[in-house]
Amino acid sequence: MKNWLINLPVWGERCTASLLCYGLPSIRAAMQQFPGRYRFLVHTDRRDLLAADFAGLDVTFKPVLGGSDNHHKMGNCHRDAFVCAELGEYVLPLTADIVLSKECFAAAAQRFEEGKRLIVCAATRCLVRGSEPPIGVDARQLLDWTMSNAHPSVRELFWGTGRSGVPWSLYFKTEHGTVLRGMHLHPFAVVKHAGLSYSGVNIDETLAMEFSTADIHVVVSPDEMALAEISPPDRLFVLFGRLDEKSVFKWALGHTNEWHHWLFKHRIVIQGTDQGTTDIAPCRVILDKLHYARFFCYGKDGKVA
Repeated sequence: MKNWLINLPVWGERCTASLLCYGLPSIRAAMQQFPGRYRFLVHTDRRDLLAADFAGLDVTFKPVLGGSDNHHKMGNCHRDAFVCAELGEYVLPLTADIVLSKECFAAAAQRFEEGKRLIVCAATRCLVRGSEPPIGVDARQLLDWTMSNAHPSVRELFWGTGRSGVPWSLYFKTEHGTVLRGMHLHPFAVVKHAGLSYSGVNIDETLAMEFSTADIHVVVSPDEMALAEISPPDRLFVLFGRLDEKSVFKWALGHTNEWHHWLFKHRIVIQGTDQGTTDIAPCRVILDKLHYARFFCYGKDGKVA
């Protein structure tokens, strides 16, 4: 039976409500689909509000760790979870507003048994307006809901119409569905090994750099597992002109590394199938530009020294 450590940093009214209404129920539903030894590490300032909902679970409450802003606090809590995990334990560095499809634990365990050490998955930002996220559903159902309830910041990431000045991912409508290309994807689960940690602010930024590409599994199928992220309506990013290869390259040059570019090569199917081709040409141009820049800035291997 597999051992899991689920880390949930949660503070403030919005995140606490999101965890209790959606996040934790979806985790419980996924746990029911895959028996295991689950324990929770919850960094929180709302223990009094959370205790009843964690009744019957193996949970440890700790204070929220300090940091200059919420991103640093979140990163420090996740680093603490890696310290607290036992060797070989499957660690989930989650957030309070992440909703899981029911296959998540089973899918991650299968990849770990195949020899992978890090599972990376996209998590579309969504609004809860008129339709609440479905709990205990399969990946395709959850992904369909994310597209029907996409956050305004996500709608600005669609190729051809979007104007986002922070193109951490791109969504493409193809003749066969919707495909995502992402640079900043969510590290969903990792196998604890000695010295596991990461530099930088948060796990999206640098955790993948601690592993070889052979150790990383990127979820690309809408039938494997899925995540949704519940975001507040005011969490918006600056808007520029319509997205094109030049604007994405310019942003990526200052905000990504070679591991993010490797993630961007993966065609992540959100809806439909992977047979569409709309994304291939522009993404190839962006990747070629980034490779060219790395080659001349950092040497022939294209890697940062």
